[in-house]
Amino acid sequence: MLINLSNHPSHLWSEKQFSEANTQFGEVIDIPFPSVDPDSDIEWTERIAGEYLELILQTAAKNSGVTVVHLMGEFSFVFRLLLLLRNSGLKAVCSTSQREVIINEDGSKTVRFDFRRFRYYY
Repeated sequence: MLINLSNHPSHLWSEKQFSEANTQFGEVIDIPFPSVDPDSDIEWTERIAGEYLELILQTAAKNSGVTVVHLMGEFSFVFRLLLLLRNSGLKAVCSTSQREVIINEDGSKTVRFDFRRFRYYY
């Protein structure tokens, strides 16, 4: 099972990314990424990371196979949760992509990400 904890629900993934997730991990379960207030302190981040670890562990307990967490988002929360996941024995991955930037005539940018693979954090 792949638990997708990111700002990108799996139903919005490209066909390539969703297919790769199914092939490598099986079922994909979405857990919405928390809204991280930029003014929050480290204690808040640690508390929320602990709460999300519990949610992940509860979800993983329903799975008879291996559970991996796809974790992408706000850096301080991701870092703290990665430490907790590692200490709990759960593996985590990020998704890698090729970033394509097009500069429009008005100076604005159009950015497209082409999924490449899932990469383990550790």
